[in-house]
Amino acid sequence: ALPVVGVWIALRALQENEGVLLHPPVGLFLGLVALGIVDAFAGSLAMAVFVVGSLPLMDISAITDWRMLAGIVVAGFGPIFIARSIREFRRPVNREPGELMRRVGDIAFASLMGGWVAGLIIRSLPALTGLTLPAANYVFTFQLMATGVIALRIVLEDTAARHYPWRMDQLTPDQILEPPATQKIIAQTLRFWFYIFIASAFMGFGPVVWLAALLFMAPNLVGLFAHAIPNSRVLWRIMPTGIAGLAMMLALEIVLENSLGAALGDHPQFSVIFIFSLLGLIFVVSTLGMMAREGHPGESHWSESTRMGWLRRLGAVALFLALIQFTSML
Repeated sequence: ALPVVGVWIALRALQENEGVLLHPPVGLFLGLVALGIVDAFAGSLAMAVFVVGSLPLMDISAITDWRMLAGIVVAGFGPIFIARSIREFRRPVNREPGELMRRVGDIAFASLMGGWVAGLIIRSLPALTGLTLPAANYVFTFQLMATGVIALRIVLEDTAARHYPWRMDQLTPDQILEPPATQKIIAQTLRFWFYIFIASAFMGFGPVVWLAALLFMAPNLVGLFAHAIPNSRVLWRIMPTGIAGLAMMLALEIVLENSLGAALGDHPQFSVIFIFSLLGLIFVVSTLGMMAREGHPGESHWSESTRMGWLRRLGAVALFLALIQFTSML
């Protein structure tokens, strides 16, 4: 039923736009984003219908029109993809002690970060198009709505896993086939060009955006040869993972931004310098993570040790409070 609802909303949005190339009316746009969170396929289909219906209204040679449509499409499925990449929430039922707290943590972190990304997507639409768009006045509304719907989605996933475990077994197989090399190359190529397509709205089409795109792709390219990178058990023991890893990256990003701000002040190219520095930081951390693949057989990582449970819980609460501030939810 959800894909049908999505198509109906998309057609209604096209009708209400009355022949003007614009994002869906705010109320319907909120509905499409929420639909994409609950069902990524339904959201993607709805956005595809809206985009196809908008093609006759656009200037084919205007890259800003293409960027608007791209931003609308990404809004349909981006928040839930980001939420799942941060915290995996489709899991079999686990009745072990402490599992309830872990699931509450999944809801809190995934919904908070996914909602933040939804707000970023809506906030970026005026910069991508060079237009003043109605949705930009409702960034916090989109963020708050997405946060709540992602939390609902995780609860629905848990309910399904508890009452329909055989479906969960089909949806989350223990082993997934490794994609062929051709697929990986095509995916990385498309990612490279999409980064240039979006980042050029902020950096232009000069050498800067091409260098930034290469730096953005560097961790993925190195990852293709991760098996050839020597493993370091020492790094594995000290590199944080999971929530601790997220906390480390956020802390490094904040330190980097504050340090550059103190050193450069109101430099006209501060944003570009910060982006290059952040991409370089991500590349270094990603490479170290590839080197810290595993410890000795049977060895437990410090972040999973039962003795460190109290520290993980305190750290999770502190990180959650910091994320609320970081994502401007308060």
